[in-house]
Amino acid sequence: MFDLILRNGTVVTPHGTSRQDVAISGEAISAITSPDAIDNTQTKRSIDVNGKIVMPGGIDPHVHCKWIMPMPDGTFGFTEGPEIVSRAALYGGTTTLIDFAARLEDIPFSEVIEKRDHDWVGNCYCDYSYVCVSYYYHVHASYALVILSTMIFSIIILCMVLLMLLCMRIMLVVVNHMLSFSIIRVCMMSINTM
Repeated sequence: MFDLILRNGTVVTPHGTSRQDVAISGEAISAITSPDAIDNTQTKRSIDVNGKIVMPGGIDPHVHCKWIMPMPDGTFGFTEGPEIVSRAALYGGTTTLIDFAARLEDIPFSEVIEKRDHDWVGNCYCDYSYVCVSYYYHVHASYALVILSTMIFSIIILCMVLLMLLCMRIMLVVVNHMLSFSIIRVCMMSINTM
């Protein structure tokens, strides 16, 4: 027995779109069938969605909920929390949000996730997850990264200059060859007309 069947909708799948029925049990899709393949006696509820699009919920992989935001006047505020953002997402068909759990200090990621859970657990109307990022670096490590990146950047610039010089040299050789060929050709034409 199914909990719900969405009947006669334009169903979007990885294979394209077609008019189908979608059977749901609990919170999971149990079957996608041709229209009326499942009898109404096999479902608790049926909704005719003829003329409507039935598709999987979207995933927003980059949100910033309760994230610090600099204001034009130089002050700081925060972006909206999951209680606002998730409702707006659901209204637009997005059913999963992925926010950042940023490590800003020398603490384990388990504590970073625990801190983000205070913002999200019980405050979100849809599915959610975190991307863990670390903005915390030891001072010596950050200096080493700056020096290393500067060296790599310098090597890249040097290679680009050398490549540009090589290309200019090749162009000069080609131009000289074309000019000499043209001069020989003009001379040959002059000889042939005599």
